[in-house]
Amino acid sequence: MYNKIARNRIPFLLSISKISSMTLLSRIGGFARDMVLANSFGATMFLDAFIIAFKIPNFMRRIFAEGAFSQAFVPIFSEVQKDSAKARLFIQNTAGCLCVVLSILIGLVMLFPKAVVCLFAYGLNDNPQMLALTAKILRCTMPYLGFIALITLYGTVNNCYGFFTATAAVPILLNLSMITGALVSNWFEVKIMSLAYSIPLAGFLQLAMILFFFKGRIERPKPNWQSKKMKELLLAFGLIVGSSVITQLNLIIDTMFASFLPSGSISWLYYSDRLINLPIGLIAVSIATLLLPKLSESIHTQNLQAQQERIAWSLKLTFSGLLPCILVLSLLGIPMITTIYLHGSYSFQDAIMTHRALLAMTIGLPAFMFNKIFLMIFYAHRQLKIPSLIAIASGCMTVILNIILIPHFQHVALALSLSICAWLQLFSYITISARNGWIHCCWHGVLPWIKLTAICTCLSAILLLCVPGIEWWIHAQIFHRFEMFISISVLILCVFLFLLNHFRLMDEILL
Repeated sequence: MYNKIARNRIPFLLSISKISSMTLLSRIGGFARDMVLANSFGATMFLDAFIIAFKIPNFMRRIFAEGAFSQAFVPIFSEVQKDSAKARLFIQNTAGCLCVVLSILIGLVMLFPKAVVCLFAYGLNDNPQMLALTAKILRCTMPYLGFIALITLYGTVNNCYGFFTATAAVPILLNLSMITGALVSNWFEVKIMSLAYSIPLAGFLQLAMILFFFKGRIERPKPNWQSKKMKELLLAFGLIVGSSVITQLNLIIDTMFASFLPSGSISWLYYSDRLINLPIGLIAVSIATLLLPKLSESIHTQNLQAQQERIAWSLKLTFSGLLPCILVLSLLGIPMITTIYLHGSYSFQDAIMTHRALLAMTIGLPAFMFNKIFLMIFYAHRQLKIPSLIAIASGCMTVILNIILIPHFQHVALALSLSICAWLQLFSYITISARNGWIHCCWHGVLPWIKLTAICTCLSAILLLCVPGIEWWIHAQIFHRFEMFISISVLILCVFLFLLNHFRLMDEILL
């Protein structure tokens, strides 16, 4: 029995390792990019303008690409992928419909950039200079949406066929393009514009790469709104998009509130968000990316045992990766920030403000990660309305918490409200999943994980006394910072692996 389960899980683990390794390279490139951005632009009005302008296509990307679109596409494509003719036609029709919709959307944004910027950051109305700059940058970054939507379509098809590496490696090109843009910024009259021009260039290179490694036959996009499968896709997309829109609206609301706060607030939140998204991308997104097609296949074949096993194992795997990440972020927040960002225009005050936001986000890290898994469970079961309703309630709560907390905590309140709402979402997902019989809570199985969590919490308090103080990290040379940071991180990981093996939880992951 164990050998059979192991044979099923080893390919899954290998696929996760491929996605995670490419994601890690991308994140390392992302941190290198952030170091260059911090050194070149610091936490200034110019970088704030770029972040707002880049958030707008990113917001739409998460709806039309990684968000509602891909989550609606995978369960339907899993039904036709074994018939190559039907699969090719479905891909062709989907690509055509995407091109039509996105061409209209991109065109409207580029015609009225200031109006769109004000929707995302209303506070810029009081700063005409920054509003004009943000609108100018938005005209450059908006075409990226069209590239990334097609990248996601062809990459998702590759994922469904079991080819994950190229799709996971695509973001590396964005980092390289942005680093190049920042390095040549002195050639431009307005330095930040070099960064703006690097975004559509990155989109073109990413699309070229994914088409080169595409495992199907590339055909000319051909929209067909009357196809039965397209109607199913559009219906599913319409239901899921509500959840994605509300989730992204939370980020827009944060940006809008932050636009009223002191200069640099948007950048502090951006830098902390980059750090908190490292474990989310490496662990939760990698597992969720694999879980959706596998779970959709099990549901299509009505294999109930395989469904429950895959869900339970995905949750355990996520939790096992979550604990060391929380330890590292909570113990080594300031070391990470000073090591990565404290260069050039980025000041010590910026590091302190970024760390405060990071701590607030770390509170919600477990919820952020598990929500990724539970969303895939709901979408694979075609339960599309429930996540939308939960997201709407969460969005309303975010606004209320922002209004209450901002006068007391400034930019930290924005991070804290997201963490609180993420936990409320998670409790809702768990309750509904348990009622539907998708997950089963067995205290005998959960108890070792609770013990592991308690011991890790105690160890973190002890290790906190051993970590050098903030003064050391500020004045130490960068190579000494890297050396100390890596040494402590490796120690934490070794202790965690020892405890995981001691409680015999490693067998539950590998077998």
